[in-house]
Amino acid sequence: MFLTMNRSPIADRIESLMHEQGLNKAEVSRRSGVSRVYLTDLFKGKSREPRRSNIIKIAKALGVTVDSLYRDENIANRSNLNPDKKENRFFGDAIPYVPQNIENINVIGAVQAGIFTEALEWEYDKRYHIRIPIDDGYSLDFNRYALEVRGESMNRIFPNGSLICVIDFSELGRSPQTGDYVTVMRRDAYGAGFETTVKALQIREDGSYCLWPRSTDPSFQQPFIITSPESDTDFFDPAGAPDIQVKGLVVGTVRTRLKAVF
Repeated sequence: MFLTMNRSPIADRIESLMHEQGLNKAEVSRRSGVSRVYLTDLFKGKSREPRRSNIIKIAKALGVTVDSLYRDENIANRSNLNPDKKENRFFGDAIPYVPQNIENINVIGAVQAGIFTEALEWEYDKRYHIRIPIDDGYSLDFNRYALEVRGESMNRIFPNGSLICVIDFSELGRSPQTGDYVTVMRRDAYGAGFETTVKALQIREDGSYCLWPRSTDPSFQQPFIITSPESDTDFFDPAGAPDIQVKGLVVGTVRTRLKAVF
């Protein structure tokens, strides 16, 4: 057993469970897909803030919940915030929220929060990444990407210039649901490309989709209605309308231009 004072309490919990189950690093590596080198570094304290995606895999390999592995880490975080158990000058007795997962998300293009406009996905040399906390309730194994929001039709939720974090429904393995904020693509009726927008989704009893704006602009108050889709996320209007795809679920936002709305 490694004895390292600087390592994460998560490492202590994992090593204890391995000992209880009679598992070595090779077996845990085989089950989880996490390398033995990573496990060695974790136990030696070289990974003080273990990557959550790896901890998820290790938890599954050990047959325990992720929360059970983070239990001791949460206690350590709280004691570090107030080691003398005195009232914190900023937060009183409350424990400030400390996100456990900070990830790099690639900003790959822009989406129009208004009418459908040409899908804008940038060349690789123009893309950039942002470092944001991930606390959206979905596995870190899902691929996330970010888009710049342009336009005013969603300014109550996503102001012009803000960023939205998106996971594609094909990645999530579930269908869109009423209340989701979604990105929607449709085939350009006059070209070979696609147009895109971001809206709030309502699915009506007749199966039609209402894409609602959320705007202070009187020009953006009525929904765009898609009638009787043939499937949950992809469909073609028999009358000859362009193909449409409810592509991605908005799971987070970063506001870069704050403005009060009345």
